[in-house]
Amino acid sequence: MSWKEPSKARERIAAEKRDAIIREAARAFNRRGYHGTNLDEVAERLGITKPALYYYIKDKEALLLACHEAAIEIAMDAVARADRQGGGADERLGNVLRHYVRGLTDDLRGSVVLMEEGALGPANLRRLKRRRDVYEGALREIVRDGMAEGVFVPCDEKIAVFVILGAVNWISKWYAAEGPRGSEELAEMISAQLIRSLRVGPA
Repeated sequence: MSWKEPSKARERIAAEKRDAIIREAARAFNRRGYHGTNLDEVAERLGITKPALYYYIKDKEALLLACHEAAIEIAMDAVARADRQGGGADERLGNVLRHYVRGLTDDLRGSVVLMEEGALGPANLRRLKRRRDVYEGALREIVRDGMAEGVFVPCDEKIAVFVILGAVNWISKWYAAEGPRGSEELAEMISAQLIRSLRVGPA
């Protein structure tokens, strides 16, 4: 038996506990907003003490940043997966949106996608916006490709992407895992609806 195994097990357990804290905090932030969320409630729902919560997360702002970064990771993974699948611009954008919506609705994956004024300090906000800009840039490139291929109507790609993200990111405010639509079905419906809004004609 390796002496490293107990250490690896502790690291895995610590990572799982941190992920559980992030997921529960994300649900609270999405329900009540950053300023309306009390970490005492988050700790209580997890059955831990507040000091135990702070053992895994530095403070409330660091917890919010972790939730936002979880959403960015889902988004960038969706782009990478769609790139690997290939196809025309409409197929690629549809795949990005399906992967992203599934990721967001899979128990919300500890993600928070809507920013509140004054919730993050300047340094963390800049860090997050840099990563978000990369994602938005990838979507704009797909929309530009779609116009060049003749499958998307001529449009301002920046506005088109803002409309798409506005619709998709609002899911965190209304989605309920116990609702009639599962994450797979919802991802198909929403991506199809948004792609139809850009297509030159019916598929």
